[in-house]
Amino acid sequence: MHDGHTQATPPALPALPVAIDITTIDACPKGRFRTALASRVRRPFEVREEASATLRITIAKAAKGELEARASFKGRSGIASRSVRGSCDEITSALALVAATWFEAEPALEPVPAAVPASVDDERAVAPAATTEPPPSIPPVVPPPAVAPRPAAAPPRRPAPPSDAGAAGPRKRFSLGAHGLATFGLVGNAAGGAGVALAFETDRFELRGGLRGALSAETLPSGQAHHVWVTAPIDGCLHALTGRVLRLAGCLRVEPGYFRVSFANIQDGEPWLSTAAAARLGWSVGPIRLELEGALTLPITGYRITRTETTFVPFRALAPGLAAGVMIPFW
Repeated sequence: MHDGHTQATPPALPALPVAIDITTIDACPKGRFRTALASRVRRPFEVREEASATLRITIAKAAKGELEARASFKGRSGIASRSVRGSCDEITSALALVAATWFEAEPALEPVPAAVPASVDDERAVAPAATTEPPPSIPPVVPPPAVAPRPAAAPPRRPAPPSDAGAAGPRKRFSLGAHGLATFGLVGNAAGGAGVALAFETDRFELRGGLRGALSAETLPSGQAHHVWVTAPIDGCLHALTGRVLRLAGCLRVEPGYFRVSFANIQDGEPWLSTAAAARLGWSVGPIRLELEGALTLPITGYRITRTETTFVPFRALAPGLAAGVMIPFW
């Protein structure tokens, strides 16, 4: 039943104006964070170029293939910041949750509802009192006290190594590996062998050293010849493709070592030196990287087998070679 009084409907909380600045990389686009933010924040907000509240997000590469993100907030409730590390999904979800707590803590002045006139009967009832006693004063509306935003806990992640903790930047690591080898053109038959390698690498550069051994044999009209190479190659490489799965590098090599030949009654050993240009393709599978390499080798010191003797020659033609193996990062 109508009682003669009109009830006022509480006004809706106005949208929070906020300026959002996002700096990120291709591996984690801005849209991923905006989607996560929209799903987490319950309070109405609208993005403006200039606003009293500002949210800044910075996402960059970190060590071990992770990403590092930093969020900072400035508003009437105060100033706060938060850093997290992990995959793109992990950091966007965590920062969206943190931003939601900051938005909720930001105070807003709610509009004061206008005075509702009483019914005609009520005006008659209170009119005599109004002439003899002033109405009580209405206390001013006081905004709620500012509440400092409390950052939410980031999702669990693996701890970063001590050498990389707290810094985002180029990835640096050591790797150890082994390869099978085949080189053509040094002597009459292909030389096959194996080697081990130790590498220090960043996102753009790699320095690699190791030890290789190769064997070859050929039958000549005057007898059987056997060849042995033991070398210590040193590679300097630049990476043209630096994805998390595929990696392509161009390398220059200096390969000092020792060469020994056995032919008929001849046993001869000499120092060996060659240079090479190589292209190396890497494919990461879990914690290891499979590699395939093609190279062109130019011997500085070389040896030619004739029917009667071994002859020292200063240069030889380019010798193509292949290598396939695996590299495993260990630190």
